[in-house]
Amino acid sequence: MTLPQKMTFKNLKPAIADAIKESCYKTDARIYNIANEVRQIATFSVEPGVEIADGLAKIVDKTVKDAVGVGCDMSVIVKGILLGAFRASPFIREEAHKTIRILIDEILQSIKKHNGDVKQAVEGILTAIVIIAREFKLNMQEALIITKEDILSSAQSKGPEFAAAIKSKLPKSDSISAWAAPFNIVFSIKIFKNIPTKPVAIVATRTNLNESQKTRDDGKKFTFHEPPKNTITASMVPV
Repeated sequence: MTLPQKMTFKNLKPAIADAIKESCYKTDARIYNIANEVRQIATFSVEPGVEIADGLAKIVDKTVKDAVGVGCDMSVIVKGILLGAFRASPFIREEAHKTIRILIDEILQSIKKHNGDVKQAVEGILTAIVIIAREFKLNMQEALIITKEDILSSAQSKGPEFAAAIKSKLPKSDSISAWAAPFNIVFSIKIFKNIPTKPVAIVATRTNLNESQKTRDDGKKFTFHEPPKNTITASMVPV
């Protein structure tokens, strides 16, 4: 997939760097070094702090390449890239699915190019989607189902061998929400564990189990894209 050249991201490099560190549930100097390197990647900005699509492609490619080179846990890297880039996109409210689909394709392209760990890449994408669904009040089950389809579609466009490798690592369960349940528990004790780069207040907020439960219980009230009240927006469906 060719990235839309008009697509821009606000503070993309800092957002990805911070998200990679946030996703690292244990101290790993290699991952922290890669996160710090993200801030130093030379990209063209249309204005201070605003990156264009080419900048995203360069950041993803170099970060994945560096992670493969030092043997990092690719699920942490992929999760950080997807979280950071999604948060940095100004289009998340209007077209969340389109943004996610573009990011997934860009990530998988670099995974294939640099022979990254396919299983860890798939885990990183799916676990990032769970966090995104919570953070932006999206329907988690719908988001995971559509994401699984996007992963397969992207992989198929990159050749039958890569597609087969990706398909073999996707959840086998008929219910994608059943697969997500154990990851919800893992998030509460690992991913949102207090990390030096995150203030305790922020971590405490994200590990509020009552709020997490409320998000799951209220999931049926949201669609993958929840339009603001009294506002007409495009439907959140694959395009």
